[in-house]
Amino acid sequence: MSERHPAQLLFSEQHPLTAEFDMQFHSAEDHVLEVSLKAPASFADRSGVYLHTGFNTLILDTVMGACALGKLKSTVPIATIKLNSNHL
Repeated sequence: MSERHPAQLLFSEQHPLTAEFDMQFHSAEDHVLEVSLKAPASFADRSGVYLHTGFNTLILDTVMGACALGKLKSTVPIATIKLNSNHL
């Protein structure tokens, strides 16, 4: 596999999802993956503080998939099996 973490490729290239939200890879060290993004105002509540829970789940699924890719010996397609998000 490449010297670069798969998340670095995913969040640095023009993948449609990561490009849409301007997701940027920062680091992947000691089992911690750090990325940032600019969430569109349309996904926030009226106060602009809280993001739609579905948006959070989409981003979490993407980041967790990138983490899983980082553990593979070679880059192959993957699919998440189950992701539950409970919000209070």
